Amino acid sequence: MTAINFYLREDTPGKEKPIYVFVGIGKKRYRVSIKEKIALAAWNKKEQRPRLPKMHDSVLASLYNRINTIETDLKKEFNKEAENGSTLTENEVKGIVTRCLSETEIKIESTGENFYSFADRFIETATGKKTAGTIRTYRGTVNCLKEFERTQNVKVDFDTITLSFYDKFTSYLLNDRMLTKNTIGYRIKVLKTILKAANDAGIVTCLDFTKDSFKKWSEEADTIYLNEAELEKIFYLDLSRNPRLDKVRDLFLIGCYTGLRFSDFTAFDRATITNDTIRIRTQKTNSTIEVPIHTFVRFILNKYENKIPKALSNQKINDYLKELGKMAGIANNVTLSQAKGGKVVHIKYEKWQKISSHTARRSFATNAYLAKMETLSIMKITGHETEKAFLKYIKISAEENAKTIQSHSFFNPEMKSELKAVL
Repeated sequence: MTAINFYLREDTPGKEKPIYVFVGIGKKRYRVSIKEKIALAAWNKKEQRPRLPKMHDSVLASLYNRINTIETDLKKEFNKEAENGSTLTENEVKGIVTRCLSETEIKIESTGENFYSFADRFIETATGKKTAGTIRTYRGTVNCLKEFERTQNVKVDFDTITLSFYDKFTSYLLNDRMLTKNTIGYRIKVLKTILKAANDAGIVTCLDFTKDSFKKWSEEADTIYLNEAELEKIFYLDLSRNPRLDKVRDLFLIGCYTGLRFSDFTAFDRATITNDTIRIRTQKTNSTIEVPIHTFVRFILNKYENKIPKALSNQKINDYLKELGKMAGIANNVTLSQAKGGKVVHIKYEKWQKISSHTARRSFATNAYLAKMETLSIMKITGHETEKAFLKYIKISAEENAKTIQSHSFFNPEMKSELKAVL
């Protein structure tokens, strides 16, 4: 099987980037410049061709046609060799590419990188630029792929990650590993991220991952939030003899009343704190948000003279939060639904058992919504881009929703005097 792909070398200086052709023959991969350049904005990565504007552009049209001709000629030559059963040397590949590019001399690069070696290099490069949690997800996905390859006898490499591979891998994650759809979605998202990076570097031999059917799975998570009464119970706990839980409680409450992610409310050294607001550039999205300071948050900031204690690991904090929730008596029963292995299971918990660091952010969004804060104002803090996504994120019961809208004018119209007497 011969794969022919075209890509830009984006790591080169200048506004225009050189176009390379990537040739994959079995396990051997080669790349060579076609000695053409194009601006990034004028290149369609998915189609691997110049974008043709509505108004005719003779230069782009000519380049488009040349790439088509190169691809056709290369496939014809390599398919002919494959039919003859030939195993091509690097010099023979170079000769074919030279003829098809109509050049007298070319420089051809051989790359022996496989999926795992590229993934390791990709993760190493991302370390320091991405959060520790993201890096753990990257490594977890690669380890999961290795386990899939070992137990299912399915080769994992750039030319084997097809739609058929996708079906087998997701089936394995769902039925063998019994993962939730959202966890499977994270695995697929990371896989696509690595493949896209490889494609941008001119390495990928199969582009099935760009198709709509090679999609990230997802489902609405069934989780909890803590209402204001429950948060007050945690706030007023006497933890003077337990500094370990005292610090975790304070960090958690900052998250509950600011809406910040764990990576942000545990890194207040990056924040600008004024008399009225907290301003911080978020780690995940690199966007700046500004949040009014809640009375409880002001109390906590004063307690530490605006120097918030260093956080423990997310897992440690989650363990301690459950301990706090139990101490505060947040023990009402909740039933949560989750799809595992393709089946929906309903599990009862005492509410404290499901408290985690992420409960803070969800509690902020839900409590602010129930307090009738403008949805767009809340979204400015939580970072949700659409109201639809935000409404899926908040957690309110049917009863809470009914109480929230009970005072709305729709349910309380002005009635005529004769009807008032009847009521």
